Amino acid sequence: MPAFKLATVSAEIDPAEILGEFENWQSLAGCPQPSAEAVARSSVVAQMPTEPIMQALHHGADVVLCGRAYDPACFAAAALLAGIDPALSVHAGKVLECGAIACEPGSGADCLVAEFSEGSALFWCPNSDRKVTKRSVAAHTLYEKSHSSSFGVPGGVLMTSGSEFTPTEVVSLDGNTITAVELKGSEMMKRAQTVKVEGAAVEGHRAVSVTWCDVLAEAAASIRVQEAHGQSSVALYGRDGVMALEVDTDAGDVEAGVLMQVDGTDQESVAAVLAAVRSGLLHCGYPGRKCTAGNLAFPLSPSDVLWETLPGEWRGMSVAGCREPSFIAQWADIKHIALQTARQSVPEAFEAVHVSLACTGKEGAPEGLYFAQTVSTTSAEEALVKHLEFLHAAGVQDRESEVQPVPAGVASKFTLQHLAPINSERMSRWFPISMVQFAGCVVDPQLWKPCELDPIEYQLTEEDRQHERPLDLVLDELSECHLDVGLAARVHGLLGGAKVVRSKNSGITEITYDVIFEDHCSFQRAKESNMFAMSSVAAHLKIPTHQVVGTYFDSHALAIKVTVRRSCLAGDFQDKDVYGSQQHGPLLRLFSTAN
Repeated sequence: MPAFKLATVSAEIDPAEILGEFENWQSLAGCPQPSAEAVARSSVVAQMPTEPIMQALHHGADVVLCGRAYDPACFAAAALLAGIDPALSVHAGKVLECGAIACEPGSGADCLVAEFSEGSALFWCPNSDRKVTKRSVAAHTLYEKSHSSSFGVPGGVLMTSGSEFTPTEVVSLDGNTITAVELKGSEMMKRAQTVKVEGAAVEGHRAVSVTWCDVLAEAAASIRVQEAHGQSSVALYGRDGVMALEVDTDAGDVEAGVLMQVDGTDQESVAAVLAAVRSGLLHCGYPGRKCTAGNLAFPLSPSDVLWETLPGEWRGMSVAGCREPSFIAQWADIKHIALQTARQSVPEAFEAVHVSLACTGKEGAPEGLYFAQTVSTTSAEEALVKHLEFLHAAGVQDRESEVQPVPAGVASKFTLQHLAPINSERMSRWFPISMVQFAGCVVDPQLWKPCELDPIEYQLTEEDRQHERPLDLVLDELSECHLDVGLAARVHGLLGGAKVVRSKNSGITEITYDVIFEDHCSFQRAKESNMFAMSSVAAHLKIPTHQVVGTYFDSHALAIKVTVRRSCLAGDFQDKDVYGSQQHGPLLRLFSTAN
């Protein structure tokens, strides 16, 4: 290995530093204001902007290893350092953040390239099996964002309403002509420099259990009564495991539960294989896939639970749910692909363990699966005791096979999701940089030293300061929201025109839905139908209208975006889908194939 210089950039903040100050910060998207006591016991990080990464690169780093960072910053830093326009740099970073997911077919395990020239960025994929298209690049611009054409970024707002996505061709490294897309026209509204500060505090110790169930209605009646008492909750897959809205079979709803288990004698091998299998199922592409943000809903974060069943014997478990009909129908094929992917990813570990994957109603599995959890503020032992009491009260332990609760680490809750003002001095303190020189595979610990790097000043004119209003208000004003216009029309037959129907978290307080159409005719028909008006969306999701943030249209991506407030913060004890990637089910009802 050749010698190289490595920079590390930390992003963790001592909560004591912000006590007495965070109360004046702007909370994002309705995040509740925490108490000083909650912040004091939180783990706190600041979302790193581009400047620290640029500083490390400027001082000769070949590799930069970052703590918590704004995703596009990792890609935009090098472009900004080279003098590329900020709006173009950040927009390109947004497209690059998930690699070849911005291609067709998409994949998070493949690469995407952006080449910058005067005023434009050119995207292409080195893998000729994937194509970069105008729609795929425009669609990823929307990904995980509340609004369709304005995005809050460190130090400003990226505006994409005037962006141009132009299909073209380039000659690849192997001499073949491949598709590419040129991006230009993005703009940046400058604001005073701020960074997002995130905090989470431990709420208690968690115990969990899982068991199969055939009679869902009977199980639900017993469980829900007991669930109302104490710190226990259940995800009952097949009925309401993915969301509070129960499955409506008459409307075409389906729901499945997936149980992943890995057993072995080596803890690290068990953990590695479980992670590989889970990732394979979560991101597997398959014919007819519409939920491109993720195939599964996880009730826990972290999603994997590991424990020692006997001395020297380890088990790893992950439970998830799905409301995507195509995934459930093709379970056998998807399971095979996930196992093969895991075998290729961690071959030695895979051969040393036993893997079991099961889906409700498939391959002889029962129709229902429920996952229960209990949180105790006292101890892990108390959590196990309380969980066992819950199982007995709910009638679970009266079943033929006894259910054994297991410890599952700690349960945490977000406390901070706020914008903090930042200057050069705070930038250096919150994001300290250390450098080390590697000579081959050997490093002298004495060379590891913190660096005092020259700050990169962020200049803001008085004209820019006129926009110093709350970020949420600015984003709302810049994005054209689709308001209700009379009653929703009766529209059918749109399913074939919707290429993607996906949901995903936008921060910790919102879920955003993207419906991306095959052609302009289908997009325009849906847009004019008023089926995506705020009152119509609220009715389909069975939520109050005031919980709908807005509906937005994007003609570049042929997409309709709907953003709603979450019923609980992402990752909370009551959350059934911590990433929000399986909340799209009710919107599929809008695309009935009936005439």
